[in-house]
Amino acid sequence: MKSMREGDVTLDGMDWDGLRLLLEVARTGSLLGAGRALGVATSTVSRRLTALEEGFGVRLVERASDGCRLTVQGELVAQSARAMSRELGRVREQMAGAVSGKVVVACSDGFVSAVTDFVARFEAVHPECVVEIDVNNDYVRVAKGEADVAIRMAHLGEPSLVYRRLMTMDYGYFCASALRERLVEQGGGVLPRPGQVPFVSVSPPLDRAPQARAATAAGFVKVKVRTNSFMAQLSAVQRGIGVATMPVLASEGLVRVFEGLEVPGADVFLAMRHSSTRQPHIRAFVDALMGDFMPQLLGAG
Repeated sequence: MKSMREGDVTLDGMDWDGLRLLLEVARTGSLLGAGRALGVATSTVSRRLTALEEGFGVRLVERASDGCRLTVQGELVAQSARAMSRELGRVREQMAGAVSGKVVVACSDGFVSAVTDFVARFEAVHPECVVEIDVNNDYVRVAKGEADVAIRMAHLGEPSLVYRRLMTMDYGYFCASALRERLVEQGGGVLPRPGQVPFVSVSPPLDRAPQARAATAAGFVKVKVRTNSFMAQLSAVQRGIGVATMPVLASEGLVRVFEGLEVPGADVFLAMRHSSTRQPHIRAFVDALMGDFMPQLLGAG
């Protein structure tokens, strides 16, 4: 039934039901929660997991009085099961019939790289679809019908739109290492106060974001560059023009400064019209985006 090779465990016959139970145990943290989620008795969950462990020849779940957690081997099996589930989902979409049509997605330039990476995978599954990327900071384009979906960092609460949260990004103050060295030298070994350092700010409407307001409240008033483009802001920071409020995800090659100053995080939303979700090609795009965008943005894809 089982074979082992350098610590890898494989099954000659895959127990899909057992794998589903394992994933639910990982998600809920208990046999009871897994059983409720899948509509089976706790005794059935325990019996199927035991059979799964016997098939792999290793313990996959650690049972305790306060719940259950996966072992290291169990995590490896669960990771493979999730990957297989995603791939089977894509195959199922293809077998269910191809969708076609144009999808217009609006986003700021800071999301272009992640969006284009996602689009490459989406079009491989749905070759009859055409995706148009509308790069702008206009938050009304979806409501006006000029775009089908939008990736936003603000929830404006328009009654005509449906919002779904994609992720939350952490923020901080960052600058080029050369600039930090100069500032510390000028400050006699310490960083000067926020009001004494050059700052790269954002222009309206981005200046209404909580991160921009936090920077103003913290005293960053020595503005050297102001822009409505994230990529322009990042470029200015990389060239040592000033300090800026930046997403931690975009801080590679920069140094974090003023860590004692709190910066609010930012939710990233997907916004669309109610009518858009009734169109098969847009619904396919949205479903894929919700499941695939965040891992790609985090660099896991």
